[in-house]
Parts: sequence; C-alpha cells; structure tokens
Amino acid sequence: MALTDVFDKDDCINEVVGTMMFCFVCMCGGDFTGAFGLAACLMAFGAEMNPAAAFQRFAKDGFKNADEFLFTFAYQLIGAGLANMAAPHLGFTAGAAPSNDFDQTGFLREMLGTMFFLAAAAGAGNNAIHVGFVLFASVAVFGGVYNPAVVFSRIGFSGFADNMMGFLIMTAANFAGAFLANVSDDNVRA
Repeated sequence: MALTDVFDKDDCINEVVGTMMFCFVCMCGGDFTGAFGLAACLMAFGAEMNPAAAFQRFAKDGFKNADEFLFTFAYQLIGAGLANMAAPHLGFTAGAAPSNDFDQTGFLREMLGTMFFLAAAAGAGNNAIHVGFVLFASVAVFGGVYNPAVVFSRIGFSGFADNMMGFLIMTAANFAGAFLANVSDDNVRA
C-alpha cells in the first residue's frame, strides 16, 4: 500500500488546523469558552480534533483501518504541538502538563468523563452547538480534559520527553473512556 493510499491532504489540513485552533480555545480558559470554541471549530473545520473520538470510531469499526486512525492521531498531535509552539507568541498560556505519576482517581475521572462526553456527543448527532454543551457538562461534572491533543498542547514537542508517562496515562484513560462509550452506546441503543 502506498502512502498516497492513506494520506489525504484535506483531512490533514482540517485536523491539524482544527486541532490547533481548538487547543488555542482551550488555552483561553473557561469551560463555557471551550464549549462554544469546540462548536465553532467543528463547524469551521469539520474535523474530530480529538484522538479519543478518532479511537472511538476506530474501535466501533472493529479496529479496521489502523493506518487511517494513526494518521488522524498524528495530524491532531501535530496541530496540538503547533498550538504549544505558537501560544507564547500569541499571549496564550499552554496550561499545566500532566503528572507522570499515576493517580487512580484522576485516571477514573478522565476515563468516565471521556465516556460521558463521547457517548453524549454521539447522541447529539451533527449539531455542533449540542456537542459543545455536552463538553461543557462533562467538564462541569468530571473536571477533565477528555482529549489527548489538548494534553499534548500543554506539553508540546519540546516537553514530550519529560512528560511522556503523563501523556500516555491520560491517553490511556481517554481511549478506555472512548471504548466504554461504544460499549454503553451499544447496550443503551440495543
């Protein structure tokens, strides 16, 4: 299989730019700002901007098309890394990097929050405003991030080596939550 068989320039641009813009919105603070920012980014770019959402789709499809998932994940992390690099030049603060220490309560809150967000967002259909309010509700209840790209925007390319374990822990929680969102969706709708 050739690289051109899995690389889609439009998907790359949408995911990189959309994720970068959403990370900027998250750097502005305020859950309400993040909710409307997500809605605006979804409407403007039509991208997932969230590796957990990409993983949810990947799992729902029976773990087929791994190359598509990995490219999307890479695009989103590139967008987040670019947001981290540009943040100081735009007057934004990237936020605190995740701890490299495992915190069971934090892991469970992030996992359950991701599950709640993605399951409820799936129920919102294609309505970006509803998805934004789902994010607002999820953050209000669980206080998490639910997006490995946002976590990466806090670390950046230059800080990854020092924060790799924290990133992997948060990503594992998000991917577990995404998988549980599919399980809950299948059981609720069955």
